[in-house]
Amino acid sequence: GDLKTIKFPEVITEPVLSYDEMERCTIEWVSIKQAKNCIAAKMIIPYPPGIPLLFPGEVITDVHIQAIQQLRMYRASLQGEHKLDEDKLAVFKLN
Repeated sequence: GDLKTIKFPEVITEPVLSYDEMERCTIEWVSIKQAKNCIAAKMIIPYPPGIPLLFPGEVITDVHIQAIQQLRMYRASLQGEHKLDEDKLAVFKLN
């Protein structure tokens, strides 16, 4: 396999939180394995292609997690605010 075989989400989902709601939420860092079904707090952009994989406010799915793990395995550049060197993603903690 190579980078071309990585499965990206087929549709861009709508954020489940408004920008106002996001502003009021606390951000916490969770392990990538715990991030499933959480709400992304930061953008993750693989480069190339430079198209965001995760947007703030979007629910993190298995497809997102698998794509991130595969991109890391291939040492792709992942831009945005993350702590993937510690296996962590930023998520919104719903107060």
